[in-house]
Amino acid sequence: MTLAGDLTTVYTFCLQAGCPDGHGPQYSMVQASDGNLYGVAGGIGGEIFRLTLAGDLTVLYTFCQQPGCPDGSGPTGLSIGPDGALYGATESDLTIFKMALDGTFQVLSQPAGAAYSPPVPATDGNLYGTLYEGGATGYGAIYQITTSGALTVLYNFCKGCSSPFGPPFQATDGNLYGTTYDTNSTVWRLSLGLAPFVSPLPAYGKKGRQISILGTNLTGATAVSFNGTPAEPFTVNATGSAITTRVPNNATTGPIQVTLANGTVLSSNVPFQVK
Repeated sequence: MTLAGDLTTVYTFCLQAGCPDGHGPQYSMVQASDGNLYGVAGGIGGEIFRLTLAGDLTVLYTFCQQPGCPDGSGPTGLSIGPDGALYGATESDLTIFKMALDGTFQVLSQPAGAAYSPPVPATDGNLYGTLYEGGATGYGAIYQITTSGALTVLYNFCKGCSSPFGPPFQATDGNLYGTTYDTNSTVWRLSLGLAPFVSPLPAYGKKGRQISILGTNLTGATAVSFNGTPAEPFTVNATGSAITTRVPNNATTGPIQVTLANGTVLSSNVPFQVK
């Protein structure tokens, strides 16, 4: 859909059971480094698909359709890892998996419990996720998993404040945030000592385009640069949570850096893509 409201149907899924392309894609797609969109669709076991911007769909992987499958079933969305691969988790026969963009599928871990969201990357190069059930208490947990599949449970929820439903979110202060789904629902923060950072919005743009740079305690910032090229002028909003500037004419693709008044330099969590 354009900003003017013009809608184009790019692809329509099959409506019958047993469709070769699955049906009911209910999770957001992600755009990988090759420019294509990747997502998951329903069906008996579920599948992972690739969709070009022109509307050409390819099923890359189909999950097992029986209980006790070695690869799980019912994928709950995808995320892009720090290595550019796709990561996800299945709802049934919980399986945390990794898939290369060419469709090569790998089971990373199969912890006891249930998950309703994929693990997501953080600035330390690892991925973090939640278990709706499982962990040491059985009431859910927060876990870390490396790109090679080493899984560590970081926190176990207790009865009454349990069942983290969605994926964690890493805020610009470096901490992870999330919510639980239970009688006493909570909003939680997990501090792992990860450094604060800044996040461009959007993470791409042409030279001269105005963008925002989100962060924490940015008041008094003394310099902003795009892959080493200074950006001037720039303004910081009243709450110190965002900087507004334009992409410099000589900017190249790379990290954005913001220098604070105390000399601390914050780098962006993703490289800014100069189009």
